[in-house]
Amino acid sequence: MAAVAARRRALRQTLSAGPWRGVRDTIEPFDDSPDFLVDATNIYIPDPDGGSAAFGRSGFRLANDGNPIYTGKGQCVYTHVAVDGTIYPFIVGGGHLYRSDNPGVTHFTDVTPAGVTIDPISRVKMVSLGDVLIVSDGVNRPWIATNLSATPITGTPIQYDAANSAWSAHDITAYGGALFAILHEVAGVDRHSDISWSEPGQPDTGWQQLDFDNNWTLQQTGQSPLFAIVGTNVALYYFRESSIGAIAGAVGPDLQTTSSHDAISFNVGTRAWAGIQTFGNHIYFADALGRPWRLPLGGTPEAIWLNMRHQVEQAPIQFTSITEQVTTSAFERNQNLYLVAPWTQTPQTGAPPTEAFVFDTRSGRYIGRWNIKGPTGVAIEAMGTLLDGLGGSKLVILGSRATAPAPGGWLWALDPISSAVKSFITTQATPPVNLTSEGGNRITTEASPSLWLDDGALPDIMVQTTRLGYDADVMWNVDRCTVITGSPDPIEVAMQTTAIPQTLVGVPSPGLSADDTFRLVVGCSIAGRGTQVRIKPANITTQWMIDRIAIVAVPSQARPEDA
Repeated sequence: MAAVAARRRALRQTLSAGPWRGVRDTIEPFDDSPDFLVDATNIYIPDPDGGSAAFGRSGFRLANDGNPIYTGKGQCVYTHVAVDGTIYPFIVGGGHLYRSDNPGVTHFTDVTPAGVTIDPISRVKMVSLGDVLIVSDGVNRPWIATNLSATPITGTPIQYDAANSAWSAHDITAYGGALFAILHEVAGVDRHSDISWSEPGQPDTGWQQLDFDNNWTLQQTGQSPLFAIVGTNVALYYFRESSIGAIAGAVGPDLQTTSSHDAISFNVGTRAWAGIQTFGNHIYFADALGRPWRLPLGGTPEAIWLNMRHQVEQAPIQFTSITEQVTTSAFERNQNLYLVAPWTQTPQTGAPPTEAFVFDTRSGRYIGRWNIKGPTGVAIEAMGTLLDGLGGSKLVILGSRATAPAPGGWLWALDPISSAVKSFITTQATPPVNLTSEGGNRITTEASPSLWLDDGALPDIMVQTTRLGYDADVMWNVDRCTVITGSPDPIEVAMQTTAIPQTLVGVPSPGLSADDTFRLVVGCSIAGRGTQVRIKPANITTQWMIDRIAIVAVPSQARPEDA
């Protein structure tokens, strides 16, 4: 009997997952790896290169005391930083421009200038050129915003040619100190293959005004229009639907003849300029089908979407014009994340997306999906990053408050986890002096607790392992699951195999811990090939994290009739 028990113990194996280096969401079992998750929502992985725990994101706060700020559609989120360091956080919604004047970026004032028109539906692009802010909606004339502290601010339309023709730009960017634009129309004539530019440092001078001809018609087979333009320190990149090119040279009237002109890609491009973000030496973008890529400056595009193939297979990628309209993106500075929301769930109506796909910008690795109030929750009309008066940055989403479809008007700001840190109160002297009590103790502000809920709702945080121990001819009998976490809150543990659909096996609570490392154990009876474990928090009171997931199982030879 002792020998039999020993053999049985020898058969029992521990199959583990974590720490993690990213998410690989495919339906192919043999590309699974225990250091990748197969799916995850509302988490981030701080060190994808070395591997780390999966952390739940903080909660989103509603600005403006929970009241709508604009009426209609969210169109733009942008922060202009003046040369003297003054920060101007702006949003655009429903054809109006709003500025936040309080340090926490929680309240906004309508500062829409007279004399300019902002289309209430189109996406709005803002570009900083020194102290000058340029605004373009793709429908009306681009204009220069000045007197940014005034209410309202001042808006001055840019004159394109000597005849002062009506014109619009499909996209704008700064390159070589000048403002560049992909033309949309000039005097009612489509100019989608033309790039025009201002004189360096003078966005209101140049173009095709009197004595200037700063224009270049970029032609290729099929006369495919230009959709996006990105200025970098290396080159000026332009995007067509299925190709990318780069122009490098000194900005001036002879740019067309003196610059170098390279083809970067012949099989991938973009239609959505709002899906583009830059980080370091990379340009992140979504192609015409909505699939995310990254382009190293001086290199060729990398298909970072391959690790989310299962999501792509379920997306409405055939509706390229709708994808162009609804795509929005942001760069989250605190965790170096690229978020892109390229697909609507209802292409027949062109409703905004409700879910964003997240990538670590340092490695390009996919780390899952983010949403507010679930995958069919809050509409994501526009997103971006706002800098506040305290030196911090906030990821901001413009959209609905209720589950989509619902009207927009609300601003959601991701709560910085550092908000729980106290700060010392100082005088206004230069340099500042710490205020102290009569006993000599430095006086601090009250700690502001970090927020872990989205408008009172538990975020849809989830991690799911790959198919642990998967093999063509091995069945596993699983009787225990152990989770190592950094949170004292209870979790939901569910499992599935090729033979058994997802089954909730327990909601364990961790025991006591002296080092903030908690162990949870749940018994189970699961059989099949390739067990997947899904973990969700049942409650969140502090930073949520999962370090490792392990199952104890006994292998058995699979018979032909086994699933």
